[in-house]
Amino acid sequence: MNVEKIEDWFGGKLDVLSDGSEYPIFLVAIGEKPAALTMNVDDRQEKTLRELCSELDLAIKVSEGRVSKPGVAVGNRPEHDQRCAFITNDESRMEILENSSGRFYGFSDEAVGRFLGFPDSAIEFFEENEQPGMVSKKAVMEKDPDGKKFLALTTFIPAPESLKEAVEIGKRRKDELESFDRENNSSLGEEFIQRRFEGSLY
Repeated sequence: MNVEKIEDWFGGKLDVLSDGSEYPIFLVAIGEKPAALTMNVDDRQEKTLRELCSELDLAIKVSEGRVSKPGVAVGNRPEHDQRCAFITNDESRMEILENSSGRFYGFSDEAVGRFLGFPDSAIEFFEENEQPGMVSKKAVMEKDPDGKKFLALTTFIPAPESLKEAVEIGKRRKDELESFDRENNSSLGEEFIQRRFEGSLY
């Protein structure tokens, strides 16, 4: 792990991204997460991401095409015709995507979830619900409002029955980000923690 390059890239170079994916990509870069993605990638963003992956020894795959879930109206949304960049610190993980086919930029929802390292319960919950974010948020506010901020560090939408486990994952991730800062005389981990705590849940 080249901390100097990580500091350089995540200290502002990725401001070109507008979907909040800088955080999960940072987790991939420091080895805290196996993979990440960023959607609606334009030419400038793709060029930037390819440069980042080249410098940080990450693998990248850019795919086109996306359709909505069955039963969910999309309307006239041109962003669904744009590209998605899949990024990983283990190139062999790309096989998970390549061995599937589906609506999400050519890959199945299950394969994308597995590629990203999401828990099985979260993958199944996403597949079974038309609006998983709304269902999960309601469960969070009813069952564990104090754990909400830690869920923002997980990067996945937890199934209501798995909220406790998801909160624990978020707490562990907070510890790992703080450890990264201590070991590398950095403030990036804390900056990401605060941004996620202050932002929306999903």
